[in-house]
Amino acid sequence: MSDNKVAALLDQIGEVCPIPAAATRVIAIADDLRSHIHQVAGAIAIDPALASETLRIANSPVFGMSGRVRDLEHAVSVLGIGEIRSMAAAMAMLAAFRSDTELGPELHETCVLTGALARRLAKDLKHVSRSEAFLCGLLSEVGAMACLAVDGKGYMALWQESQGDPVVRACLERERYGTCSYQIGGGLLARNQLPEDVCATVATPTGSDPTLWPMLTRLTVFARVAAPRAIQAIRQEALQELPLMLTQTAAAAGLPCSSDQLMQATIDAGINAEQALRHAV
Repeated sequence: MSDNKVAALLDQIGEVCPIPAAATRVIAIADDLRSHIHQVAGAIAIDPALASETLRIANSPVFGMSGRVRDLEHAVSVLGIGEIRSMAAAMAMLAAFRSDTELGPELHETCVLTGALARRLAKDLKHVSRSEAFLCGLLSEVGAMACLAVDGKGYMALWQESQGDPVVRACLERERYGTCSYQIGGGLLARNQLPEDVCATVATPTGSDPTLWPMLTRLTVFARVAAPRAIQAIRQEALQELPLMLTQTAAAAGLPCSSDQLMQATIDAGINAEQALRHAV
């Protein structure tokens, strides 16, 4: 697909689901070192969808708050004012691409748990920022969310046909859009001035050569494939299948973690699926 066609597709997505203006204000305030938490919270509060998304993320399993964050100032303190610039852009996109279809909540749930898993595993890896790992995981399916927002029925059919296989899904996406949702997501992030490493990581297709990936990309690709499979195993009460699945997924992504590390990270990120998923959306 030509760069012009990709740009046209991103333009269409931007027209259908514009990023809230409040996010731009939040980013500007967060860039000012003299800003205080109440100023950031006040800017977020202007947009109800952005405010709601901020509270959802702050209450997600990755921060261990489990519904205890009730106001925006507390949410900003949990997320960290130093990280809020990128987080504001991320949460604005999640808010803009929320969908009432059956798949919409599933994608949001998966992204929050992917972020949680990536952040927890980053603790075991050298030279990987935990906050950057969380951001990449959180935004790992923003391209799929955008496709669902602008092409609901078509994307739902494509998703069902792929049967949860990310490589098959990417092939079907290329047939329909000329590019895959991962690259659409990376393009959206770049347009909204998120960090270059985050954009490149999110844009990396599952199934490409992991030996060429930096560790942040290996971690993100592992987490975005493992998280939905872990959710499925937990819901089906098939926990005995988790260690092998996690090990195989890590090997495919070139992630140098032991089976014990992977299992413990999954437990820490929210092995109790009902509680985790309740606070992810």
